[in-house]
Amino acid sequence: MLSKETDKLPGLLEFINTQLLLRDTNRPLIIGLAGFQGSGKSTLVSSLITARPDGSTAVFSIDDCYLTYAEQQELARQNPQNKMLQHRGVPSTHDIDLCLQTITQLTTSGGDDLVKLPKYDKSAYDGNGDRMDISEWTSVDKSKIDLIVLEGWCVGFQAVTNQELEHQYNLDSNDNNKFMKLHSLDDIKTINEKLKSYHQIWSTFDAFVLLDVDNDNGAQIVYKWRMQQEHELRKRTNGRGMTDDAVKEFVNGYMPCYELYWNGLRSRALWRDKMEKMKNRMLRFIMGDNREIIRIEIL
Repeated sequence: MLSKETDKLPGLLEFINTQLLLRDTNRPLIIGLAGFQGSGKSTLVSSLITARPDGSTAVFSIDDCYLTYAEQQELARQNPQNKMLQHRGVPSTHDIDLCLQTITQLTTSGGDDLVKLPKYDKSAYDGNGDRMDISEWTSVDKSKIDLIVLEGWCVGFQAVTNQELEHQYNLDSNDNNKFMKLHSLDDIKTINEKLKSYHQIWSTFDAFVLLDVDNDNGAQIVYKWRMQQEHELRKRTNGRGMTDDAVKEFVNGYMPCYELYWNGLRSRALWRDKMEKMKNRMLRFIMGDNREIIRIEIL
């Protein structure tokens, strides 16, 4: 029997082949892939690399572009009141220039064909994480690549206007803002403002893949999936990583962003200024609690 993640592979491959045919440029196709933490993103893209011609697919994660441990500690020190910035995760904690530089190197002709993809060790510093030394980054041959995939939990998130943010924040407390309410409005605005600069990355996408769930409160499944993910990490690293309580506290820091931005992904806010042009450029897998496919949509 195929694994739940591998079950998505045929649909993903068909979608990619269609998008490759629609290209109007010789540069590699760039796809953004988003999903809740623990939803199977990494497993799916690993299967994708194996299934496609050798060396033709470059995959890296927005997680690989987190700030270094020292940079993250400094960010936390400068924002002591903002709980969301005390650890890696939310927009503000990534090195945008590193991400853009990597995409540019992969898509620009000339120069050295070997491109190093950044790597991040989430188990370092008792699970706080740190960027790995460049000598440990993966090298790919860009001359063979026709597909680039950038995956991550917040890939494609679109900043909202201050008016939209304030409206959702000030609603009577419900399942759409209860985690936002644990933070000040100013702290939420800080994250939203920084997110605007991420559009430089998202604007390179030719297509998008969303690993989603079939209910409005799907973000709650993150706790279960992220706990499973950490348990697997601890097995691979001889016990290094976060405890269950630490995982819960860690995920709490992400939840305001799920509340504020996830529905925007579903409604293709990524391309709100060119909806018709980008029609049929999003593949959405809707999953059950155990990551099984319920249905597939092309949007």
